[in-house]
Amino acid sequence: MASSENKGTVLYIEDNPDNRLLVKRILLSEDYTLLEAGNAHDALNILKSTHPDLILMDINMPDMDGYSLTAQIKSMPGFARVPFSR
Repeated sequence: MASSENKGTVLYIEDNPDNRLLVKRILLSEDYTLLEAGNAHDALNILKSTHPDLILMDINMPDMDGYSLTAQIKSMPGFARVPFSR
């Protein structure tokens, strides 16, 4: 029987739809809330209205690399301590 307890919210930033689908299946099966962004612009828009517990980041995206986006997000008010995984 699946647990109904949410373990937290994860923002996954990845331009490859196949990778997003795989991670989505894993995180949802483990009772996480998943927010998805296909590029840096979408991720920044999502972060205007939500504060995830963890951010998973692709480092090779076409619009902005993951290192630059991580630095930009960490400089935003309230995001300095959000954990990232690249």
